[in-house]
Amino acid sequence: MEIYILNMPQRQERRESVKKTFEGKESFILHFVTPVSHPEPRVSHWLTFLHLTKEAKALGLDNFVFCEDDHVFTSQFNEKQFFETLKEANQLKADILMGGVSWMATPIQVSDHLFWLEQFNGTQFVIVFNRFYDKILFSNWQESSVVTDFHLSANSENIFVMYPFISVQQDFGYSDVTPFNNTEGYVKDLFQRTSTGLYILNKVRTFYHERS
Repeated sequence: MEIYILNMPQRQERRESVKKTFEGKESFILHFVTPVSHPEPRVSHWLTFLHLTKEAKALGLDNFVFCEDDHVFTSQFNEKQFFETLKEANQLKADILMGGVSWMATPIQVSDHLFWLEQFNGTQFVIVFNRFYDKILFSNWQESSVVTDFHLSANSENIFVMYPFISVQQDFGYSDVTPFNNTEGYVKDLFQRTSTGLYILNKVRTFYHERS
């Protein structure tokens, strides 16, 4: 599986961190990508996402992973389960599938390992399916306001996240894209709260399934 990892050349500590999290996972082919140059980080992020989608389409890839260099796998990652969940999401006509999110709107559990989302925040590990390529490439966006995760949310009704999360953001104490995340521990807390919310919903679903 092709993994495109955003990494600025000067961020060697991030490069080594993300390389370590993929150690021993032979199913993933890593490609380190220097973000498209732009003075506004969020626009650079989007332009890079756009570029990689165009490349994936040209290569005829069924899907690819857009990965940020602060991604780290959680202890819940299991390679066999990962690919089973990927297959299930594809059968549900997913446009994108996240390994974990820091914020979400309207989560609805559709299976043991998948939640549908109306909106999300957090693009550290995003699987993009080929059915969504053209919609991304031909979507209308404005440089003054584009934010990748919110733009993707606005252009898809088929967004899913894995449960439990298999990906969170490594907390380096700073963010290269989102300035207000530059508080140590802040991002970790966001993922924890979101994960807890899905855990509660899963417990409720399990309880009523057992009673039925």
